[in-house]
Amino acid sequence: MRFWEALLAEDVNQVRDFLQSDASLAQACAPYKLCRREPDLTDQMTPLHAAAGRGWAQQVKLLLVAGADVDAEADGATPLHEAAEGGHQEVVELLLFRQANVYATDSSGRTALHRAAMAGHDDVANLLLDNGARLEATDDEGNTVLHCLAAGGCETAVKRVLESDVETDPCNTTHQRTPLHLVVVHADHTTASRLHPAQRHQRARMERSARLLIEHGADVNAVDAGGNTPLDLFNYLEGDNENDPLVRLLRKHGGRWMRYQHRHAHANVNANANGASSNGSRMSFDEQPQVDQAVLAHDSHNSRMGTTSGSMAARSAMGFVGDPIPLDTGSVIIGRNPDCDVRYRSRTLSRKHAQITFEQGSYMIKDLGSHNGVIINGRKVHAPHLLSPGETITLGTYEFEFDGENLLPLREELSENELRAELKR
Repeated sequence: MRFWEALLAEDVNQVRDFLQSDASLAQACAPYKLCRREPDLTDQMTPLHAAAGRGWAQQVKLLLVAGADVDAEADGATPLHEAAEGGHQEVVELLLFRQANVYATDSSGRTALHRAAMAGHDDVANLLLDNGARLEATDDEGNTVLHCLAAGGCETAVKRVLESDVETDPCNTTHQRTPLHLVVVHADHTTASRLHPAQRHQRARMERSARLLIEHGADVNAVDAGGNTPLDLFNYLEGDNENDPLVRLLRKHGGRWMRYQHRHAHANVNANANGASSNGSRMSFDEQPQVDQAVLAHDSHNSRMGTTSGSMAARSAMGFVGDPIPLDTGSVIIGRNPDCDVRYRSRTLSRKHAQITFEQGSYMIKDLGSHNGVIINGRKVHAPHLLSPGETITLGTYEFEFDGENLLPLREELSENELRAELKR
């Protein structure tokens, strides 16, 4: 336990002393008590998993010298999986130097390259490609490396893979989606993507990845299992926005709406009066299937949630993120503590962050002395606030819409990778 506490405290000197006195500690899995305290740890993880996932190069070096198993598995993942998903290039290089297995797959059938790609780590993806990672590898959902690179906006790796003459329009097995579909699904559709530099940069990377796919022959009108073209998915996620650069790019190359053709009939007619797709195939508009909400939610699990106010209601009402949180007529406390009525794990949320009470036929929200405060419709409130249907509530990294008697989550729980990243801030 003391060794693990020194490791997590980033006490390099103490870690070195422990390993010099007992090298077997390099193989010791995380203690159960520690796992209960640290949400990103499991009792199958070795110290090398923990250090690699956090990007701690010095600790990784010490553990490797002490004989840590470079290919140890924890919940199906190796240290290379953890480092790749975190985008820790120096650690990835250390593990590859020690002959880490680049072909190893986790419990979802994903290689380290799949993980780095999905997380948007272009440099790490290229490094893994340099070290023999297989382009033809597919995960359990049929996603190819190109699917994952496109979803992560890894534009230089996307270009590299496309130039190797791989298939441009492979369909995954779960939803029959192409890499171009995934670019649209995983692009940042929040309001921040137009306001903040980091989000604008992410959105621009996705647009450039889409352009590369199209330039190499991707079908802009490919239809998934739910009957959706890439433009349909964009319309569902963000609403009508024909001036968006990504929409303009798809339209420029003959992109059409199928599910939402009634909203864009004039554009479809102007773009291609004979109903042909960009690759010459004929598409019927007579009997188009409805958007499969469960399928779309599945592919969007790793996407950022939140959008403009016009589409928030549509997404929450259709159950896009999760089940409504009923408020009933009592008191609901939201926070990180295990005893909270609504509990999330991000450290942007205080232990007891906010409370919603039912008073005289209305719902009132108040801040419980949280660090990041309670934000309603983008404005921080400093006193108890009477909630109105349609208002957006932001608590730390989480967003909800109030529909009059429920909270409708607009942001899923953070991924394990995102929670790990918080610990390093």
